Amino acid sequence: MCYDPKMRTVLAKNQATVCLRLVELRGYAETVALEGVIYTARDAANLLSEALFLACKDGEIVTLEKVRVDMERLSLAVASVLVDELDSKIKRVSRLEGLVKSLRGEHEDLIKLMLTKQSIRQLFVASDLALDPPNQESVNWRSSLSALEDAARSLREMEAYLRKLADSPLGSYLAFPDELDFIECSRERLQKSFLRSECLRSLYRADGMLGQLLELNEDFDVDLAWDIVDELVHCSKMAESGSGCILEQAMALAKVGRLFHMGLKLSSRAQPYLLNAMKLAAAISEVDGTAFFSQAWYRDAKTSLESIREQKAAADKENYDKQREPTLLKLKPKLDALDKAIDPAGVASKVAKAFNLAKHICENLQGKNETSMAKFTTAVEDLPAQSSDDFNKMLRKALLKAAMVYHPDKNDDHGLEWKVLCEEVSKRINNATCDLKGFC
Repeated sequence: MCYDPKMRTVLAKNQATVCLRLVELRGYAETVALEGVIYTARDAANLLSEALFLACKDGEIVTLEKVRVDMERLSLAVASVLVDELDSKIKRVSRLEGLVKSLRGEHEDLIKLMLTKQSIRQLFVASDLALDPPNQESVNWRSSLSALEDAARSLREMEAYLRKLADSPLGSYLAFPDELDFIECSRERLQKSFLRSECLRSLYRADGMLGQLLELNEDFDVDLAWDIVDELVHCSKMAESGSGCILEQAMALAKVGRLFHMGLKLSSRAQPYLLNAMKLAAAISEVDGTAFFSQAWYRDAKTSLESIREQKAAADKENYDKQREPTLLKLKPKLDALDKAIDPAGVASKVAKAFNLAKHICENLQGKNETSMAKFTTAVEDLPAQSSDDFNKMLRKALLKAAMVYHPDKNDDHGLEWKVLCEEVSKRINNATCDLKGFC
Protein backbone atom coordinates (compact mmCIF):
# COMPACT_ATOMS: atom_id res chain seq x y z
CA MET A 1 0.00 0.00 0.00
CA CYS A 2 1.29 3.48 -0.91
CA TYR A 3 1.32 5.99 1.97
CA ASP A 4 3.15 8.84 0.19
CA PRO A 5 0.35 11.38 -0.69
CA LYS A 6 2.05 12.49 -3.88
CA MET A 7 2.56 8.94 -5.03
CA ARG A 8 -1.05 8.12 -4.22
CA THR A 9 -2.13 11.06 -6.40
CA VAL A 10 0.10 9.94 -9.28
CA LEU A 11 -1.06 6.35 -8.94
CA ALA A 12 -4.77 7.32 -8.97
CA LYS A 13 -4.25 9.60 -11.96
CA ASN A 14 -2.30 6.97 -13.91
CA GLN A 15 -4.94 4.33 -13.26
CA ALA A 16 -7.64 6.82 -14.31
CA THR A 17 -5.70 7.61 -17.48
CA VAL A 18 -5.69 3.94 -18.46
CA CYS A 19 -9.47 3.74 -17.97
CA LEU A 20 -9.98 7.05 -19.80
CA ARG A 21 -8.00 5.87 -22.82
CA LEU A 22 -10.03 2.69 -22.95
CA VAL A 23 -13.25 4.68 -23.00
CA GLU A 24 -11.81 6.92 -25.74
CA LEU A 25 -10.56 3.93 -27.74
CA ARG A 26 -12.60 3.34 -30.88
CA GLY A 27 -13.96 -0.20 -31.00
CA TYR A 28 -13.72 -0.72 -27.23
CA ALA A 29 -17.52 -0.70 -26.97
CA GLU A 30 -17.68 -3.48 -29.57
CA THR A 31 -15.34 -5.59 -27.43
CA VAL A 32 -16.90 -5.14 -23.98
CA ALA A 33 -20.39 -3.86 -24.97
CA LEU A 34 -21.89 -0.61 -23.73
CA GLU A 35 -22.19 -1.84 -20.13
CA GLY A 36 -18.47 -2.50 -20.07
CA VAL A 37 -17.72 1.02 -21.29
CA ILE A 38 -19.99 2.53 -18.60
CA TYR A 39 -18.30 0.38 -15.95
CA THR A 40 -14.84 1.51 -17.11
CA ALA A 41 -16.00 5.15 -17.21
CA ARG A 42 -17.25 4.83 -13.62
CA ASP A 43 -13.86 3.52 -12.55
CA ALA A 44 -12.14 6.40 -14.36
CA ALA A 45 -14.48 8.91 -12.70
CA ASN A 46 -13.83 7.48 -9.23
CA LEU A 47 -10.06 7.46 -9.73
CA LEU A 48 -9.98 10.98 -11.17
CA SER A 49 -12.08 12.25 -8.26
CA GLU A 50 -9.65 10.62 -5.81
CA ALA A 51 -6.69 12.19 -7.63
CA LEU A 52 -8.45 15.56 -7.58
CA PHE A 53 -9.10 15.34 -3.83
CA LEU A 54 -5.48 14.36 -3.07
CA ALA A 55 -4.03 17.06 -5.34
CA CYS A 56 -6.31 19.66 -3.72
CA LYS A 57 -5.26 18.51 -0.26
CA ASP A 58 -1.59 18.88 -1.19
CA GLY A 59 -2.10 22.13 -3.11
CA GLU A 60 -0.79 20.70 -6.40
CA ILE A 61 -2.35 23.23 -8.76
CA VAL A 62 -0.75 21.82 -11.93
CA THR A 63 -2.07 18.35 -11.14
CA LEU A 64 -5.50 19.83 -10.38
CA GLU A 65 -5.67 21.41 -13.82
CA LYS A 66 -4.56 18.18 -15.51
CA VAL A 67 -7.15 16.12 -13.65
CA ARG A 68 -9.81 18.67 -14.56
CA VAL A 69 -8.88 18.38 -18.25
CA ASP A 70 -9.04 14.58 -17.99
CA MET A 71 -12.49 14.81 -16.44
CA GLU A 72 -13.64 16.95 -19.34
CA ARG A 73 -12.19 14.40 -21.75
CA LEU A 74 -13.98 11.59 -19.92
CA SER A 75 -17.37 13.30 -20.07
CA LEU A 76 -16.93 13.98 -23.80
CA ALA A 77 -15.77 10.41 -24.46
CA VAL A 78 -18.75 8.90 -22.64
CA ALA A 79 -21.13 11.17 -24.56
CA SER A 80 -19.44 10.20 -27.84
CA VAL A 81 -19.78 6.46 -27.10
CA LEU A 82 -23.46 6.90 -26.24
CA VAL A 83 -24.05 8.79 -29.50
CA ASP A 84 -22.46 5.92 -31.44
CA GLU A 85 -24.26 3.16 -29.54
CA LEU A 86 -27.74 4.61 -28.89
CA ASP A 87 -30.09 6.21 -31.44
CA SER A 88 -32.41 7.65 -28.80
CA LYS A 89 -31.31 10.93 -27.22
CA ILE A 90 -33.43 10.17 -24.15
CA LYS A 91 -31.69 6.81 -23.65
CA ARG A 92 -28.32 8.56 -23.83
CA VAL A 93 -29.45 11.00 -21.16
CA SER A 94 -30.73 8.13 -19.03
CA ARG A 95 -27.31 6.43 -19.23
CA LEU A 96 -25.50 9.64 -18.33
CA GLU A 97 -27.82 10.25 -15.39
CA GLY A 98 -27.37 6.65 -14.28
CA LEU A 99 -23.61 7.11 -14.36
CA VAL A 100 -23.87 10.30 -12.29
CA LYS A 101 -26.06 8.57 -9.67
CA SER A 102 -23.61 5.67 -9.41
CA LEU A 103 -20.86 8.11 -8.32
CA ARG A 104 -21.46 8.31 -4.58
CA GLY A 105 -18.09 9.44 -3.28
CA GLU A 106 -17.62 12.68 -1.33
CA HIS A 107 -15.32 14.30 -3.89
CA GLU A 108 -17.05 13.59 -7.19
CA ASP A 109 -18.98 16.84 -7.70
CA LEU A 110 -16.74 18.05 -10.53
CA ILE A 111 -17.12 14.94 -12.69
CA LYS A 112 -20.86 14.91 -11.90
CA LEU A 113 -21.05 18.52 -13.06
CA MET A 114 -19.31 17.68 -16.35
CA LEU A 115 -21.45 14.61 -17.02
CA THR A 116 -24.60 16.59 -16.22
CA LYS A 117 -23.43 19.21 -18.71
CA GLN A 118 -23.35 16.50 -21.40
CA SER A 119 -26.85 15.38 -20.38
CA ILE A 120 -28.16 18.91 -20.84
CA ARG A 121 -26.61 19.09 -24.29
CA GLN A 122 -28.28 15.82 -25.31
CA LEU A 123 -31.62 17.04 -23.95
CA PHE A 124 -31.38 20.23 -26.00
CA VAL A 125 -30.65 18.13 -29.10
CA ALA A 126 -33.72 15.99 -28.33
CA SER A 127 -35.87 19.10 -27.92
CA ASP A 128 -34.61 20.63 -31.17
CA LEU A 129 -35.29 17.43 -33.12
CA ALA A 130 -38.81 17.27 -31.69
CA LEU A 131 -39.51 20.85 -32.78
CA ASP A 132 -37.72 20.61 -36.15
CA PRO A 133 -37.99 16.93 -37.12
CA PRO A 134 -36.16 15.65 -40.21
CA ASN A 135 -37.92 14.26 -43.29
CA GLN A 136 -41.02 16.45 -42.72
CA GLU A 137 -42.21 14.39 -39.75
CA SER A 138 -44.81 15.84 -37.39
CA VAL A 139 -43.67 18.33 -34.76
CA ASN A 140 -43.74 16.73 -31.31
CA TRP A 141 -44.14 19.53 -28.78
CA ARG A 142 -44.82 17.02 -25.99
CA SER A 143 -41.41 15.38 -26.42
CA SER A 144 -39.81 18.82 -26.61
CA LEU A 145 -41.44 20.01 -23.38
CA SER A 146 -40.49 16.75 -21.63
CA ALA A 147 -36.85 17.10 -22.73
CA LEU A 148 -36.77 20.76 -21.70
CA GLU A 149 -38.22 20.01 -18.27
CA ASP A 150 -35.50 17.39 -17.78
CA ALA A 151 -32.91 19.90 -18.99
CA ALA A 152 -34.18 22.50 -16.50
CA ARG A 153 -33.91 19.93 -13.68
CA SER A 154 -30.39 18.94 -14.78
CA LEU A 155 -29.42 22.60 -14.97
CA ARG A 156 -30.51 23.10 -11.37
CA GLU A 157 -28.42 20.06 -10.37
CA MET A 158 -25.45 21.50 -12.26
CA GLU A 159 -25.84 24.81 -10.42
CA ALA A 160 -25.96 22.92 -7.11
CA TYR A 161 -22.72 21.08 -7.98
CA LEU A 162 -21.11 24.37 -8.92
CA ARG A 163 -22.10 26.00 -5.62
CA LYS A 164 -20.71 23.05 -3.66
CA LEU A 165 -17.45 23.22 -5.62
CA ALA A 166 -17.15 26.97 -5.05
CA ASP A 167 -17.61 26.48 -1.28
CA SER A 168 -15.21 23.53 -1.12
CA PRO A 169 -11.40 23.75 -0.82
CA LEU A 170 -11.24 23.10 -4.56
CA GLY A 171 -12.87 26.51 -5.11
CA SER A 172 -9.69 28.15 -3.79
CA TYR A 173 -7.66 26.68 -6.66
CA LEU A 174 -10.00 26.38 -9.62
CA ALA A 175 -12.42 28.79 -11.29
CA PHE A 176 -15.33 27.69 -13.46
CA PRO A 177 -15.95 30.45 -16.04
CA ASP A 178 -16.87 28.00 -18.85
CA GLU A 179 -19.45 26.27 -16.70
CA LEU A 180 -20.94 29.60 -15.61
CA ASP A 181 -21.19 30.69 -19.27
CA PHE A 182 -22.77 27.35 -20.17
CA ILE A 183 -25.39 27.76 -17.43
CA GLU A 184 -26.22 31.30 -18.56
CA CYS A 185 -26.54 30.28 -22.21
CA SER A 186 -28.61 27.25 -21.23
CA ARG A 187 -31.04 29.44 -19.29
CA GLU A 188 -31.58 31.63 -22.35
CA ARG A 189 -31.95 28.60 -24.59
CA LEU A 190 -34.42 27.02 -22.19
CA GLN A 191 -36.52 30.16 -22.17
CA LYS A 192 -36.64 30.36 -25.97
CA SER A 193 -37.32 26.64 -26.44
CA PHE A 194 -39.99 26.55 -23.74
CA LEU A 195 -41.70 29.52 -25.39
CA ARG A 196 -41.62 27.90 -28.83
CA SER A 197 -42.93 24.61 -27.44
CA GLU A 198 -45.76 26.43 -25.66
CA CYS A 199 -46.64 28.22 -28.90
CA LEU A 200 -46.81 24.90 -30.73
CA ARG A 201 -48.95 23.43 -27.95
CA SER A 202 -51.29 26.40 -28.29
CA LEU A 203 -51.50 25.86 -32.06
CA TYR A 204 -52.22 22.18 -31.45
CA ARG A 205 -55.07 23.04 -29.07
CA ALA A 206 -56.49 25.51 -31.59
CA ASP A 207 -56.31 22.91 -34.38
CA GLY A 208 -58.12 20.43 -32.14
CA MET A 209 -60.93 22.89 -31.46
CA LEU A 210 -61.06 23.75 -35.17
CA GLY A 211 -61.51 20.07 -35.93
CA GLN A 212 -64.47 19.97 -33.55
CA LEU A 213 -65.93 23.05 -35.24
CA LEU A 214 -65.68 21.49 -38.69
CA GLU A 215 -67.34 18.29 -37.49
CA LEU A 216 -70.47 20.27 -36.60
CA ASN A 217 -71.20 20.69 -40.34
CA GLU A 218 -74.20 23.03 -40.67
CA ASP A 219 -74.48 23.78 -36.93
CA PHE A 220 -71.72 26.38 -36.81
CA ASP A 221 -70.77 27.08 -33.18
CA VAL A 222 -69.94 30.80 -33.02
CA ASP A 223 -68.85 30.60 -29.37
CA LEU A 224 -66.39 27.81 -30.18
CA ALA A 225 -65.10 29.84 -33.16
CA TRP A 226 -64.40 32.80 -30.89
CA ASP A 227 -62.66 30.50 -28.38
CA ILE A 228 -60.37 29.38 -31.21
CA VAL A 229 -59.70 33.00 -32.15
CA ASP A 230 -58.77 33.78 -28.52
CA GLU A 231 -56.42 30.79 -28.40
CA LEU A 232 -54.69 31.76 -31.65
CA VAL A 233 -54.39 35.44 -30.70
CA HIS A 234 -52.88 34.34 -27.37
CA CYS A 235 -50.42 32.13 -29.28
CA SER A 236 -49.51 35.01 -31.59
CA LYS A 237 -48.84 37.40 -28.70
CA MET A 238 -46.84 34.75 -26.87
CA ALA A 239 -44.72 34.13 -29.97
CA GLU A 240 -44.22 37.86 -30.49
CA SER A 241 -42.93 38.26 -26.91
CA GLY A 242 -39.80 36.20 -27.60
CA SER A 243 -37.27 35.71 -30.36
CA GLY A 244 -37.15 32.59 -32.52
CA CYS A 245 -40.93 32.12 -32.78
CA ILE A 246 -41.63 34.06 -35.99
CA LEU A 247 -42.90 30.98 -37.84
CA GLU A 248 -45.31 30.11 -35.03
CA GLN A 249 -46.54 33.71 -34.96
CA ALA A 250 -47.12 33.64 -38.74
CA MET A 251 -49.03 30.36 -38.48
CA ALA A 252 -51.24 31.66 -35.67
CA LEU A 253 -52.02 34.89 -37.54
CA ALA A 254 -52.79 32.98 -40.73
CA LYS A 255 -55.19 30.65 -38.91
CA VAL A 256 -56.95 33.59 -37.20
CA GLY A 257 -57.38 35.33 -40.53
CA ARG A 258 -58.64 32.16 -42.17
CA LEU A 259 -61.22 31.61 -39.41
CA PHE A 260 -62.42 35.22 -39.61
CA HIS A 261 -62.78 34.90 -43.38
CA MET A 262 -64.22 31.42 -43.84
CA GLY A 263 -65.96 30.82 -40.52
CA LEU A 264 -67.11 34.09 -39.03
CA LYS A 265 -67.45 35.83 -42.42
CA LEU A 266 -65.65 38.94 -41.17
CA SER A 267 -63.37 39.70 -44.11
CA SER A 268 -62.47 43.19 -42.89
CA ARG A 269 -61.08 41.70 -39.67
CA ALA A 270 -59.41 38.80 -41.48
CA GLN A 271 -57.32 40.87 -43.88
CA PRO A 272 -54.88 42.48 -41.36
CA TYR A 273 -54.10 39.08 -39.82
CA LEU A 274 -53.53 37.47 -43.21
CA LEU A 275 -51.35 40.35 -44.42
CA ASN A 276 -49.16 40.18 -41.30
CA ALA A 277 -48.82 36.40 -41.70
CA MET A 278 -47.67 36.84 -45.32
CA LYS A 279 -45.18 39.55 -44.27
CA LEU A 280 -43.68 37.31 -41.58
CA ALA A 281 -43.43 34.39 -44.01
CA ALA A 282 -41.67 36.66 -46.52
CA ALA A 283 -39.24 37.81 -43.80
CA ILE A 284 -38.40 34.19 -42.93
CA SER A 285 -37.89 33.33 -46.60
CA GLU A 286 -35.58 36.30 -47.05
CA VAL A 287 -33.40 35.21 -44.12
CA ASP A 288 -33.09 31.44 -44.68
CA GLY A 289 -34.70 30.78 -48.06
CA THR A 290 -37.59 28.72 -46.66
CA ALA A 291 -40.43 28.23 -49.16
CA PHE A 292 -43.92 27.86 -47.69
CA PHE A 293 -45.90 27.07 -50.86
CA SER A 294 -46.22 23.40 -49.88
CA GLN A 295 -47.55 24.18 -46.40
CA ALA A 296 -51.31 24.13 -45.95
CA TRP A 297 -51.53 27.12 -43.57
CA TYR A 298 -49.68 29.32 -46.07
CA ARG A 299 -51.73 28.20 -49.08
CA ASP A 300 -54.99 28.67 -47.18
CA ALA A 301 -53.97 32.14 -46.00
CA LYS A 302 -52.94 33.18 -49.50
CA THR A 303 -56.20 31.85 -50.97
CA SER A 304 -58.25 33.74 -48.36
CA LEU A 305 -56.31 36.94 -48.95
CA GLU A 306 -56.82 36.74 -52.72
CA SER A 307 -60.53 35.98 -52.21
CA ILE A 308 -60.92 39.00 -49.90
CA ARG A 309 -59.20 41.25 -52.42
CA GLU A 310 -61.45 39.99 -55.22
CA GLN A 311 -64.55 40.50 -53.08
CA LYS A 312 -63.45 44.01 -52.19
CA ALA A 313 -62.68 44.85 -55.81
CA ALA A 314 -66.11 43.55 -56.88
CA ALA A 315 -67.86 45.52 -54.12
CA ASP A 316 -65.91 48.68 -55.00
CA LYS A 317 -66.83 48.26 -58.67
CA GLU A 318 -70.48 47.75 -57.83
CA ASN A 319 -70.53 50.88 -55.65
CA TYR A 320 -68.69 52.87 -58.30
CA ASP A 321 -71.07 51.71 -61.02
CA LYS A 322 -74.01 52.88 -58.90
CA GLN A 323 -72.38 56.29 -58.50
CA ARG A 324 -71.50 56.34 -62.20
CA GLU A 325 -75.01 55.76 -63.60
CA PRO A 326 -76.48 59.24 -62.95
CA THR A 327 -73.23 60.84 -64.13
CA LEU A 328 -73.42 58.90 -67.40
CA LEU A 329 -76.95 60.18 -67.95
CA LYS A 330 -75.73 63.71 -67.39
CA LEU A 331 -72.84 63.21 -69.87
CA LYS A 332 -75.03 61.57 -72.53
CA PRO A 333 -75.31 64.70 -74.73
CA LYS A 334 -71.51 65.13 -74.78
CA LEU A 335 -70.90 61.46 -75.53
CA ASP A 336 -73.58 61.40 -78.23
CA ALA A 337 -71.94 64.44 -79.81
CA LEU A 338 -68.57 62.68 -79.66
CA ASP A 339 -69.92 59.52 -81.34
CA LYS A 340 -71.70 61.63 -83.99
CA ALA A 341 -68.44 63.49 -84.72
CA ILE A 342 -66.53 60.20 -85.05
CA ASP A 343 -68.85 58.80 -87.74
CA PRO A 344 -71.27 61.48 -88.97
CA ALA A 345 -72.83 59.44 -91.77
CA GLY A 346 -72.30 55.98 -90.28
CA VAL A 347 -70.06 54.82 -93.13
CA ALA A 348 -66.63 56.21 -92.23
CA SER A 349 -63.55 54.00 -92.49
CA LYS A 350 -61.55 53.05 -89.39
CA VAL A 351 -58.83 55.57 -90.25
CA ALA A 352 -61.41 58.32 -90.81
CA LYS A 353 -63.10 57.51 -87.49
CA ALA A 354 -59.77 57.71 -85.67
CA PHE A 355 -58.97 61.07 -87.29
CA ASN A 356 -62.43 62.48 -86.48
CA LEU A 357 -62.04 61.33 -82.86
CA ALA A 358 -58.66 63.03 -82.48
CA LYS A 359 -59.93 66.23 -84.08
CA HIS A 360 -63.12 66.39 -81.96
CA ILE A 361 -61.28 65.75 -78.70
CA CYS A 362 -58.68 68.37 -79.55
CA GLU A 363 -61.31 71.00 -80.34
CA ASN A 364 -64.04 70.25 -77.76
CA LEU A 365 -62.65 68.32 -74.75
CA GLN A 366 -59.80 70.27 -73.24
CA GLY A 367 -57.71 68.05 -70.95
CA LYS A 368 -56.79 69.13 -67.41
CA ASN A 369 -53.05 68.53 -67.80
CA GLU A 370 -51.93 71.49 -69.88
CA THR A 371 -48.52 70.07 -70.79
CA SER A 372 -49.86 66.72 -72.02
CA MET A 373 -52.75 68.43 -73.77
CA ALA A 374 -50.39 70.79 -75.59
CA LYS A 375 -48.34 67.81 -76.85
CA PHE A 376 -51.50 66.11 -78.09
CA THR A 377 -52.78 69.28 -79.80
CA THR A 378 -49.43 69.83 -81.51
CA ALA A 379 -49.39 66.20 -82.70
CA VAL A 380 -52.85 66.62 -84.26
CA GLU A 381 -51.95 69.93 -85.89
CA ASP A 382 -48.74 68.48 -87.32
CA LEU A 383 -50.46 65.52 -88.96
CA PRO A 384 -49.50 65.19 -92.67
CA ALA A 385 -52.02 64.97 -95.46
CA GLN A 386 -54.26 61.91 -95.30
CA SER A 387 -52.79 60.71 -98.57
CA SER A 388 -49.33 60.61 -97.00
CA ASP A 389 -47.73 57.24 -96.23
CA ASP A 390 -46.95 58.42 -92.66
CA PHE A 391 -50.45 59.67 -91.89
CA ASN A 392 -51.72 56.49 -90.17
CA LYS A 393 -48.55 56.12 -88.16
CA MET A 394 -48.54 59.77 -87.05
CA LEU A 395 -52.29 59.63 -86.24
CA ARG A 396 -51.77 56.61 -84.01
CA LYS A 397 -48.93 58.43 -82.17
CA ALA A 398 -51.23 61.42 -81.68
CA LEU A 399 -53.93 59.17 -80.19
CA LEU A 400 -51.40 57.59 -77.84
CA LYS A 401 -50.64 61.09 -76.56
CA ALA A 402 -54.39 61.60 -76.12
CA ALA A 403 -54.52 58.40 -74.08
CA MET A 404 -52.02 59.96 -71.64
CA VAL A 405 -54.24 63.05 -71.32
CA TYR A 406 -57.51 61.21 -70.63
CA HIS A 407 -56.33 58.12 -68.77
CA PRO A 408 -58.74 57.68 -65.80
CA ASP A 409 -55.93 57.02 -63.28
CA LYS A 410 -54.44 60.40 -64.12
CA ASN A 411 -57.74 62.21 -63.62
CA ASP A 412 -58.83 61.23 -60.12
CA ASP A 413 -58.52 64.74 -58.67
CA HIS A 414 -61.04 66.57 -60.86
CA GLY A 415 -64.36 65.18 -59.69
CA LEU A 416 -66.51 62.20 -60.62
CA GLU A 417 -68.03 63.77 -63.74
CA TRP A 418 -64.66 64.46 -65.35
CA LYS A 419 -63.34 61.01 -64.41
CA VAL A 420 -66.35 59.26 -65.97
CA LEU A 421 -65.96 61.38 -69.09
CA CYS A 422 -62.27 60.42 -69.30
CA GLU A 423 -63.20 56.72 -68.96
CA GLU A 424 -65.58 56.97 -71.90
CA VAL A 425 -63.13 58.97 -74.01
CA SER A 426 -60.34 56.48 -73.17
CA LYS A 427 -62.50 53.58 -74.37
CA ARG A 428 -62.93 55.24 -77.75
CA ILE A 429 -59.22 56.16 -77.97
CA ASN A 430 -58.19 52.57 -77.19
CA ASN A 431 -60.55 51.19 -79.84
CA ALA A 432 -59.20 53.64 -82.41
CA THR A 433 -55.53 52.86 -81.70
CA CYS A 434 -56.31 49.13 -81.98
CA ASP A 435 -58.05 49.72 -85.32
CA LEU A 436 -55.05 51.66 -86.61
CA LYS A 437 -52.58 48.84 -85.84
CA GLY A 438 -53.39 47.08 -89.08
CA PHE A 439 -52.76 50.23 -91.09
CA CYS A 440 -49.36 51.25 -89.65
